[in-house]
Amino acid sequence: MKFNNILILIIMVVLPELLISQNLTSSPYSVFGVGEIVSKGSGMNQGMGGVGIGMKSVNSLNNLNPASYSGIDSLYFIYELSVLGEFSEFSTTNNSQKQFDGNLSGFALGFQAKNWWGVSIGLMPFSSVGYNISTVNEMEKDNSVYNDTYIGTGGINQIYMGNSFKVHKNVSLGLNVSYLFGTLEEDEQISFGNDIIDYSLNSINYVNGLYVDYGLQYYIEGKKFNYTLGAIYGHKRNLNSSSDRIIYDVDGLELYSGEDLENSESYSIPEKMGIGFSATKNNKLTVAFDYTLNKWSDIEFQNSEMETKDSHKFALGLEYSPKGRNSGKAFTGWYYRIGAYYNSSYLSIYNNQLNSKALTFGLGIPVKRNLSMFNVAFQVGNYGTLNDGLIEERFYNISVNFSLQDIWFMKRKFE
Repeated sequence: MKFNNILILIIMVVLPELLISQNLTSSPYSVFGVGEIVSKGSGMNQGMGGVGIGMKSVNSLNNLNPASYSGIDSLYFIYELSVLGEFSEFSTTNNSQKQFDGNLSGFALGFQAKNWWGVSIGLMPFSSVGYNISTVNEMEKDNSVYNDTYIGTGGINQIYMGNSFKVHKNVSLGLNVSYLFGTLEEDEQISFGNDIIDYSLNSINYVNGLYVDYGLQYYIEGKKFNYTLGAIYGHKRNLNSSSDRIIYDVDGLELYSGEDLENSESYSIPEKMGIGFSATKNNKLTVAFDYTLNKWSDIEFQNSEMETKDSHKFALGLEYSPKGRNSGKAFTGWYYRIGAYYNSSYLSIYNNQLNSKALTFGLGIPVKRNLSMFNVAFQVGNYGTLNDGLIEERFYNISVNFSLQDIWFMKRKFE
């Protein structure tokens, strides 16, 4: 068995455990709903502002649009491994705090089953939870003070199988069938005027469900540029959930344990739609633009201080290589990427909609006789606001992605 095949088997066994214990955020805003939604896309997409709806899977797999898998070369089998690290600085009008989070952020395979049929299989985080919020409260009867701390961990993972069908030489249709699963855990710690935890309430929400999203791409060959138009759509989906609650006393002894039917929260994925466009010249220059709408306004969270809004994301990206991937030369055969995005968040707290924006930069470095690509992407941006005592996050991300292309389907001829 080839070393690459052994490596794939090891990753497929180990990766689910690593993703289940993921910690990709420390944002206090991940307390709401399913947590902070993790951006999709490979290292190529991340370096170009997250664009990809109108881009084919050529040098890297592009799961932003399932119709893209038809672009995989018929000779190659692609597998990718991604790692994400994030340094964040959270600020209020009076204080600031720094935090670093990181973990594996996905593994995917892709190949062309037929000349009209592309396939991709992958496992990646869908959302991440990681907050630590402390408050000081008063008892209603005697006005005594107690400290209340909420610690959230976990997230939802996504395992998918994508199919792309070339229904015409210029038209591809695709769909991703995903299974979402994970746990959202919250530990509430109560202490009365000291550092000792008097009571601890541990709530675990188990979430799972199927999700399907669709894609379309239309390819146009021009004299100087080749153009790809893309569109995506996903239905609103209610997820299955159940909750357990355990209460501990000051000595850590279990006072209560059982299924929590009264406080069980419902979780949903919003309706999604998007369009994208890219223009490519000689596999050296690509310019792309995306717009995505997530209809979060149709989904309510169990919190009286906030409301959900529709989320609008605009992304623009550029990729350039002086000589192209097959030049065989360092630097001139590399891919240089730059991009930006603006996202109006689905969270609105005290009538402040929490928006994010970022600049991105990336490199694509061909390795192993130009069959593989080492992608690294950098992102700097901010999320949230200081208005009304809220928190603003300044983040610096680095995404490392290794895209390996192996020649699996070439028929050898002997004379």
